[in-house]
Amino acid sequence: MSAPHPCVVTRLARKKPVSPSKLAVFSTCPLRYLLETERPDALSLPAGPHALRGTAVHMVIEECGEQAANGQTIKEKIFNLVSALVQQRGGLDLTKLVFDTYGIEGLFTKEQVIKSVQFVNRVARIHGQYLSHHSARGTVLTQKQVYPQLGPEKWFEDRVLDLAGKVDLTYLTNDGTVRVVDFKTGRVRDDSQKPIEGYVLQLAAYGLLLEKAFCAPAIHLELMGPADSWDAPLDDQLRAMAKSVLCQLKRLLPLNQEVHTVEMATPGAHCHSCSYRPSCQKYSGKLWAGGRECEVAAPVDIAGRVLEVFNFGDVMTLRVETSRGITCSISGIPLRLYQSINVGSKITAYSLGSFEVAGRSSIPANFFMLRPDSPRSSAFSSLLVRELTNSIS
Repeated sequence: MSAPHPCVVTRLARKKPVSPSKLAVFSTCPLRYLLETERPDALSLPAGPHALRGTAVHMVIEECGEQAANGQTIKEKIFNLVSALVQQRGGLDLTKLVFDTYGIEGLFTKEQVIKSVQFVNRVARIHGQYLSHHSARGTVLTQKQVYPQLGPEKWFEDRVLDLAGKVDLTYLTNDGTVRVVDFKTGRVRDDSQKPIEGYVLQLAAYGLLLEKAFCAPAIHLELMGPADSWDAPLDDQLRAMAKSVLCQLKRLLPLNQEVHTVEMATPGAHCHSCSYRPSCQKYSGKLWAGGRECEVAAPVDIAGRVLEVFNFGDVMTLRVETSRGITCSISGIPLRLYQSINVGSKITAYSLGSFEVAGRSSIPANFFMLRPDSPRSSAFSSLLVRELTNSIS
C-alpha cells in the first residue's frame, strides 16, 4: 500500500532552555523532545484518565501545601478538578465522551481514588515537616546568584547550563545538605526494583541546577511515589550522566537553530509509548510500508484501507485491510467523534485496544476504541486519522 501524506511538522527550533523532565525523552528521540517542548499543539494521542488524575493530584498538592485534609475533602477536590479538566478538552477525545456518558465512575476505580487521596496527604505531611524544620532553623544557604529560596514548587534556571525547570520540593537538612524531591503519581521503580532511569536523569539535572544555585556541601536526590520511593546522593556518576545527555542535546539541538524534523526522528520500540507518533513522518512511513519496515510499529497501531463499515447505534465497526497484510476489525468507534469514514478510505489508527491475538503472531486482529460494556477498559488514547495532505511549518 502507498502511504498517505500525514500532517507533520517539517522544521522546528529549540527556543527554550533544556527541560530536565524531558531529558530522557531526548535520549530516545530528539524529535519527540522538540514536539513535546516546542509544539505541544502538534497532532498527538489524547491523554487518558490516568494522566488526567495525575494532573489533578498535582494541582491538589499545590493547593493544599502543608495542610493535610480529610479524605472526603481531597476526593471532592480531585473530582472537581478532573471535571474541570475534562470540560476543557475537545476534539477527538474519548475520555470526555466517557465522562459525559458514564461520569467519574467510567474513568477511575474506587481503589485508584483512595490511593490518590493517601498520596496527597503523604506529600502534605512532607511539606509540613519541611516548613517546620526550615522555620526552626531560620537560615538558608548562601546563594551564588539571585535564585528563589528553597521550598515547594520552585523554579530554577541557569543560562550557562542552558537548563531550567520547576522542582517539586527542595529543602535543607540539619547537616546543610540540599534535598531535591520529585513526586510521581505512579511507580518510581521498574519490575527489577531499580529506579526508572529517566526519573533519575531528571533528578540529576535538577541537582546540577541546585549546585549552581547554592553553596551546599552535598545534594541529595529523592523520588517519591504512592507505593515506592528511591533516594541517593548526587555523586560523580550521576553528574556525568546528566552532563553527557545535556551536552548531546545542546549539540544536536542548538538554541534558536531550525532543524529538519525527519532527521531528528529515531524510530524504534520506544515509539510505542510516544503520543506524538501521529506527527512523525518516519513512523507513519514505516507503518504504511508493511513487511519488515513495519516491525518498529506498535502492534496496536494499524494503517490500511477500509473494506466495510457497520453502524450500530452510536458506534461503528470497520473492517480494514492493513499494510501488514491482515484483515482486522475496529469496533466501538464513536460516531460522535468520527464521521465520514467510507469504504475505500485510507486510515491510520493509533493506540487501539485489542481483544485477541491473531494465531501465534504478536499482531492483534480485533481492535476496539470504546467499550460500552466496560467503559474503564476503553482505549482512551486511541486516535483514528484519515489521509491528510498538509504539512505544518
